[in-house]
Amino acid sequence: MKHLVITCALAGALATALVPHGRAEALDYPTKPVTVIVPFPAGQASDVIVRIIGQRLGSILGQSIIVENRPGAGGSVGTTAGVHAEPDGHTVTLASAAYAITPFTHQQSFDALTDLVPVSQFAVTPLVLVANPGLGVDTVAELKALATERPGEIMFASSGIGTTHHLSGELFQSLAGVEMLHVPYAGSAQAHTDLISGRSDVMFDNIVPLAPHLARGTLKPLAVTTASRAPSLPDVPTMQEAGIDDFEATAWFGFLVPAGTPEPVIERLNAAMGEAMADPAVAGRLTEMGVEPIHTTSEAFGTFIRAEMDKWKSLIDETGIELGMQ
Repeated sequence: MKHLVITCALAGALATALVPHGRAEALDYPTKPVTVIVPFPAGQASDVIVRIIGQRLGSILGQSIIVENRPGAGGSVGTTAGVHAEPDGHTVTLASAAYAITPFTHQQSFDALTDLVPVSQFAVTPLVLVANPGLGVDTVAELKALATERPGEIMFASSGIGTTHHLSGELFQSLAGVEMLHVPYAGSAQAHTDLISGRSDVMFDNIVPLAPHLARGTLKPLAVTTASRAPSLPDVPTMQEAGIDDFEATAWFGFLVPAGTPEPVIERLNAAMGEAMADPAVAGRLTEMGVEPIHTTSEAFGTFIRAEMDKWKSLIDETGIELGMQ
């Protein structure tokens, strides 16, 4: 028996010695808890979704997933921390739609296309255009008519300058030919409070944090921003159905790691993401929230990010939106 043990040990050592360095790192990965940097406040859609996925992902990887919220500057503060993390796969950064916008709205010390490497996109969800019930509009057409009658008076809230919520409002103004007043907040929670109280009038936001307000009737949904209706809001039209042609925007989420992370580690993490997103419990919970669970390759996610950056930069350039670099 001792001979067998020694032989197996020697064989294992020889096999490890013959594995390329990067592949050996992947076999060992992860060796400690994995931190996921969420560059937004706790409680927002990005945070909620990551925590749901993180529970299953941790069990697949055999290590705890630690969610670290680092909000600020439209996500740039947390993302910068992710750029400077050790490139070993033990620090992962959440990328959302804001990641494709902030290079054009905030001063950044990193290159969004080269300093972080895509792992996988894992979720897509629509934004919803909601209104305070007291505003007296039930449709997008009625909102457009009211904004036309009262130029610059209708206040649209957002979770911050340069966010997808903000730019969706700017896109609506451009396509509808109206002028509204932008009121930025430091996150969605305060924006919702003021929207419900009537201190703001309308807002584009992710379906996830809006769901409780829609269920209670404290906010009224006017349209969703995806090309097709949201399964969780089947009676709410798309922006295009509501008469705003060419309007499409999505909230999306994925993971990035620092440049220099070994490819086998990225492959291991990507495979774990695929397994997590295929789990019926995870997929079911996300779907109930109005989130579409997906899984992509690293390469496909990179191509998607570049297309998103081109789209939002084009809007900023074409409409002359005054964002201000922060």
